[in-house]
Amino acid sequence: MKCSYGLDAVVRTVKKGHNIGSKFYGCPKWSDVVWGGVQNTNCNFMKWIEASNEDELRFQIFEKDTTIAEMEF
Repeated sequence: MKCSYGLDAVVRTVKKGHNIGSKFYGCPKWSDVVWGGVQNTNCNFMKWIEASNEDELRFQIFEKDTTIAEMEF
């Protein structure tokens, strides 16, 4: 999944509000700059992750973690 800048979107989790715990894909440039008063440079890409896709997402994360662990050896 790519954001509007063509970068790999990152998975984020809502931490407050009525969607707390929900997961979504977002622009990787979105970070503390939003809260730190610095100009926001993200592309505002956001897509909810459907609950039915969470198992697939967990598997993808597991695969990436495994690949990283293998590369560290």
